[in-house]
Amino acid sequence: MRELTVYARRLIRKMVSEGILIHRGSRWIITVDKRGIVRVFDKSSGKRYLYIFLIKKFKKK
Repeated sequence: MRELTVYARRLIRKMVSEGILIHRGSRWIITVDKRGIVRVFDKSSGKRYLYIFLIKKFKKK
């Protein structure tokens, strides 16, 4: 479950660098479901984002 969050953070970082997400030096709370749904809560603006990633890399152990 932890590596899933790391993967999500990496994806979000990639999205920031591509300009899909705007990062204003804010703190993000990232929660990941077992289904691969990633919820990002931006503390500074109070906005919530919802991403559905198809995570095939992780097998259930």
